This record gives sequence, C-alpha cells and structure tokens, in this order.
Amino acid sequence: MYSEYFPKEDWEKKNCKDLKINEEVLNDLDKIIPLEYTNTEGIIIVKNGYIAYEKYFKDIDINTKVNVASITKSIISALIGIAIEKNMIKSVDEKVISFFPEYKFKKNKNRDEITIKHLLTMTTPFPFSSFNEPMNKMRRSKDWVKYSLEIMGEGNKMGVFKYSTAGTHILSAIITKVSGISAREFANKYLFREIYADEVEDYKMPGYDLTYVFGLGIRGWVNDPQGISAGGWGLTLSLRDMARFGLLYERKGIWNNEEIIPKNYIEDSIKYHHYNYGYLFWLKEIDGYFTFSAKGFGGNIITIIPEKNIVVAIATDIQKDNLNRKDIIKDYILKL
Repeated sequence: MYSEYFPKEDWEKKNCKDLKINEEVLNDLDKIIPLEYTNTEGIIIVKNGYIAYEKYFKDIDINTKVNVASITKSIISALIGIAIEKNMIKSVDEKVISFFPEYKFKKNKNRDEITIKHLLTMTTPFPFSSFNEPMNKMRRSKDWVKYSLEIMGEGNKMGVFKYSTAGTHILSAIITKVSGISAREFANKYLFREIYADEVEDYKMPGYDLTYVFGLGIRGWVNDPQGISAGGWGLTLSLRDMARFGLLYERKGIWNNEEIIPKNYIEDSIKYHHYNYGYLFWLKEIDGYFTFSAKGFGGNIITIIPEKNIVVAIATDIQKDNLNRKDIIKDYILKL
C-alpha cells in the first residue's frame, strides 16, 4: 500500500532508513552507472512517492528537458485514456478511419476494421517489418497523417504484433480531432498541469530535416506540417517529470485524490495483449516481480514496479549501442 504523499512543485526526499531501502545498492549505482552505462544523463528512484535517489551526469540538471524518444508513445496512450474519460472518444473499439472522413483511399482489406485498440496494442498491419519502419518516408511526406492512414492495413494480418510509429501518430491526430487542440496542448491541460509537471513549450519547427525531427535540434514536442504532435517520438521532458508520469501510473491514475486517468483504462493498459505489450507500454516479469515500462531509444526508460511501490526514470544521451537498462532494474533496483 502506498503512502498518501503526492509531490507538488517541490518533491520531498527521504533517506534510506525512512524508506526502508538498502543504501549499499544506491552506493553501488553511484559507481556502476558512470563506468558501464556511459550515456546515462540522469536517474531518479521514487519509493512510496518520495525521492529516494536522484543523480545527474554530464551536462544536465533538474531543469533540463531531454528527448525521451518513444516514451512519447506511452504519453499518447495516457492521453487517449483521458479523452475516453472526458467522453471525447467513446471507447478503444471505435474504428480509426471514422475520425478521418476527409481522406479517401483505395480500399484495402483491413483499413476499415482497424480500431483504436489495434493501434494501442501495436496489432495493426503495416507494410514494413517490425522495428524496421521507414521513418524518413513519413518525415519527407507533406501530410504525415495521410501517409500513415494510407499504409495502415497493408502488410501482415490483423492482430499480429508490429511495432509502428505511424500508428501512434494516427492516435495523436485522433486526439486533435476530438479535442480541437494538439496532443501537446491536450497534455499540458489535462495531464502535465495536474501532476505539477512543467508544461511543454510550443516550439516552432525550423524545418523537417533530420536534426529537427529526430536529432539534437528537438525542442518542446515535434509536430508535423499540419501541427499534429508527433505521436511516437519527439517529446522533451525533465527527468523529474518522467518520474511524475511513472508515479501517476503507479498510483493507478490518481493524483492528490483526483482521478487523472481512469483506473480501468490503466488496468487495461498493463494487461498482456501481444508480445509482452499493453497499451503502448512494455510489460515484463523480472525475478518474480511484474514491471511495466515506457521505453525510448538509447536507454530512456520509466519503469514501474507496483509490488515495491517503486518508480525508476532514466534519461540518456541517445546512442544506438547501449546496455539494456533492464539489468539496472534486475541487478540493483529490485534489491533495494
């Protein structure tokens, strides 16, 4: 059972003795991260709602916003749950194409049957192999939503896991369709403000070359040429705000006695659907403990361990080759 403490602008820290955790493990983390996880920029461990451990490396600090890559997908999942709670979306069973009557496509056998749930669980057919999506085709497109809808339903069978960013961009477009504002604005209004996270700035895209879409030029939240927030990447958050989001899920959508995300939606989000995947969250049992995570390229991760009332957030400098942060969870965090 968790404590009733919810952080506001300030976030209280507690020592190992008060939190009944193993201080030696934290001392080991101090040594191992700079030596073996060299692209780590920061790590925060939250226990019972309190900060138990917080360290920054390289040139970032408590206020720095980092590119969280595909953790953006899990934020989009949360926004879909909020939109359902506000009756903007009826349910995850709504047909995706019904939100986009302005587009006309050559019919394929799957497109008309694809639901929001298919997109949330990554079980939508697309004409590319899993984890090998041609993202530059989307980037070069004048209309990312049209591009994504046009290829949606092509390829493999319905109900088969296929990791896709095109699908999550469609979800972001649905949020804009039903709310009249971008996912960035929607998140600021209904998610980030509620958990005392910093609002995401309205960053004007200087262009759509690699630097500003996928690289070091990312600020705020990347958006497409029509102003739709990128659905699968491109969000920047501080390390603490990553942890706040994790704590909201650890608390089953409740913050300061207010329901931000429906509890039943979160429960569905962390059920196994396909390929150890929920609603844009990765699920895994580690040494007998159920964990679920929002993951981003390069080692960015927010992991929730419900049985231990622990949230871990790790921010990284995005590099292709890096050690799996799962080992930090297994070898250190679970031993706290």
